[in-house]
Amino acid sequence: MVASKEIVEYIDLIRSLDSLNIRLGIKHLTASETAILLAIANNELTNNSHTSLADLTLSKTDIRLIPRATLFRCLRTLTEKSLIKHVGNNRSGEYCLA
Repeated sequence: MVASKEIVEYIDLIRSLDSLNIRLGIKHLTASETAILLAIANNELTNNSHTSLADLTLSKTDIRLIPRATLFRCLRTLTEKSLIKHVGNNRSGEYCLA
């Protein structure tokens, strides 16, 4: 049995992502981290602006379903992995791509 073209494309995509993760030094992103990273990237690329906590919690995506503690933990982890950076003073809740 030969794998379908879509499955082969999917496997190739996974291999490419794994290779890129190794080059960036990223071992693993959780589903929540991935969703938050994509939301920040989408906001920055679409609106050319930083993403606030309100943007994330009021968005019409699955992010609004993420518990607040998990949201902050994911933001910290993404910042530590140098994928996003905190913008402004310590009390500001704005983030952008690193």
